[in-house]
Amino acid sequence: MNGLEKYEKILKQSCLFRQKDAEELQELGRLLGGKIQDYGKGQQLLHEGDTIGQLGIVLEGEVRIVRIDMDGNERLFQKLIPSYMLGADIVCTPSRQSPYSAYCSQDAKVWFFDWMPGHKKWEEELERRLMEFIANENVRKFYRIDILSTKSVRRRVLKYLRIQCRKTGSNTVEIPYSREELANYLCVNRSVLSDELGRMQEEGIITFRKNRFTLCKGGRDARLTESLPPLPFGTVGAGVSSYNKQVRKQTVKIYKKQGRNTAVSVKMAEKNHI
Repeated sequence: MNGLEKYEKILKQSCLFRQKDAEELQELGRLLGGKIQDYGKGQQLLHEGDTIGQLGIVLEGEVRIVRIDMDGNERLFQKLIPSYMLGADIVCTPSRQSPYSAYCSQDAKVWFFDWMPGHKKWEEELERRLMEFIANENVRKFYRIDILSTKSVRRRVLKYLRIQCRKTGSNTVEIPYSREELANYLCVNRSVLSDELGRMQEEGIITFRKNRFTLCKGGRDARLTESLPPLPFGTVGAGVSSYNKQVRKQTVKIYKKQGRNTAVSVKMAEKNHI
């Protein structure tokens, strides 16, 4: 099985091989072939513009998906941990050219293999599972666009935390990012983010310790994390502007109910949210 035997538990967490038993994993390992590659911390796996012919599954360590801007600054898109797939969204495109770079933030092992096993027994199921993975990735990217469509740091933080809480079904979540990484992900300055987090905690909106955050239901502005109208799927451009106007209107309404006058309500909505 190409040395994959000891990674059976990791592979069963992957979208492609979820719920497969040991015998099925062995058969798929033989059909897919490929090779387990070892990478050191900081080593590059992909460069922007590379042509990709294989899928990868992270078996150990951590891989970062990034873009490097013209000034040499890194923009973090995603952190891949064991069981996550690498390059699945690229191999399904006609050009197979990578729009991003990938490197190891710690020592890692990645299993690279050709996409199709060349066996009718598995072809349809693996295609379906790959489509499911890509669809989930599109939803994740939509949420990121929604987060970055707002100007305020506070609103970006609240939207991000709300999404994480929705995934876990809890008001308390442990996020996978350090402060620097979170600032990078939200496209804000780290010191500005730290200051805003401190204010939000003082106002009773959130509590946090290191990477563990809690959305407080009773804090001032806490209802804003639960009362936002959903952004229609596929809305861009003027649609986002229309959405922001809805949010501003609803924010003003919430502030008024808290006893603030109209002028203060509008000013706070503009300062903190839109």
